[in-house]
Amino acid sequence: LAFELDAERAVLSEQPAVQRERRILRHRAQVDSVAARLQALQEEAPRRALEHDKRHREELDAHHGVADQLQSELAQAHDEEEMLLSELAALQESAAAEQHREARAREHTKRLVAEAKVEGATLREEERRRRV
Repeated sequence: LAFELDAERAVLSEQPAVQRERRILRHRAQVDSVAARLQALQEEAPRRALEHDKRHREELDAHHGVADQLQSELAQAHDEEEMLLSELAALQESAAAEQHREARAREHTKRLVAEAKVEGATLREEERRRRV
């Protein structure tokens, strides 16, 4: 009986130590788990950073491509504008020259009409004198 009692006391006295040991083991397992997750993240971080940089570079390249395209279109539009302005200036110059020619033609026509009137009046006067 004394032996059983001593054994039971020993078991009872070991219980807090066993519980403490179990807590320590659980804590170590948690620490190991966190350390393993941290290790995995640290190993994965450079790959993720490279992927992020690659995506960022691709996006930048795409934006630069669009910007280059728009710059090219803008340059083309400026060239077309210059060409159209040049054509407009030529047309305006041509129109001004045509207006000048028309004005000269009108003046010439007026002179011819005036000369014809004078000549007609002169001829009529001569005809009248011959009849008289």
